[in-house]
Amino acid sequence: MLGRMAALLVGAATLAQPTFASPTDCSLIKAIAQPGADSLRGVGTEMDDLGMIKVSYQGQTTSLAGATGCELSGPEDIFRLGCNWSEPDLQTARSAHSQIKSALAPCLSDAFVLQDYTSTVEGLEVSQYYKGHYSAMGGGTAEVSLEIHHYADIDGSYAVVLSISR
Repeated sequence: MLGRMAALLVGAATLAQPTFASPTDCSLIKAIAQPGADSLRGVGTEMDDLGMIKVSYQGQTTSLAGATGCELSGPEDIFRLGCNWSEPDLQTARSAHSQIKSALAPCLSDAFVLQDYTSTVEGLEVSQYYKGHYSAMGGGTAEVSLEIHHYADIDGSYAVVLSISR
């Protein structure tokens, strides 16, 4: 019985890791880049069966799922979607970062570029900070940034942080 319970817990933990429904699904980034409010209709988040967050666009799950936190902010001309994935250690954070980066890279007009960045927040270490851009045919642009946060002086936790904004 104890072995079966451990197997169920390991299975649940595995399912809670970030998953990416479709590495080529770029509809969310394209929608955010388009000028005006019309393209933002249908951008949303919902909880999955494990209490993790998945991002959707027009009722369809995008390439982003399994997040532990997401926020949408506006108004329309400076819209931002920010999500994070809490990870237990650096190796897992690097793996999730790599998966997200690989899933979103085909969506960008300008490829991800590693940024030189030093956090000014005490106890926060930022690594693998990348930025990329998508330029829409209608003239709008979306900036995509992806980084790993380590809260060294707080609780030692790690988070992969994604921001998509116009």
